[in-house]
Amino acid sequence: MVNTPYFTQRLNIIEVTVSIPDDIEDIKRMVDNILEVCRVLLNSNSFLRFLEKILTIGNMMNAGSKKTSPGFKLSSTLPKLASIKSQDKTVSLLDFIVQQAVLLDGDCLKFV
Repeated sequence: MVNTPYFTQRLNIIEVTVSIPDDIEDIKRMVDNILEVCRVLLNSNSFLRFLEKILTIGNMMNAGSKKTSPGFKLSSTLPKLASIKSQDKTVSLLDFIVQQAVLLDGDCLKFV
């Protein structure tokens, strides 16, 4: 057996081949979970209200520039919310928006 050409590589291929069905099932479960989260968010009034708050605050921040927006891209805006920090670097804009949402309209966070 030890003299079999590419013995170790063949064993590795057999191991991978045996594990593929389990890996596929794991991936299917993850995709199903992601799809379910998307369905919940798409049908969530509270998530929509939270996004409206983000848009309102963004438009308030741009008020001096006469630049208001009817919407925003989640992929570009949401990461920025976490990276924009207060002067003392302790609170992000996202933290502030969540705090304000809790104070003014806690129901808009029910999607969490």
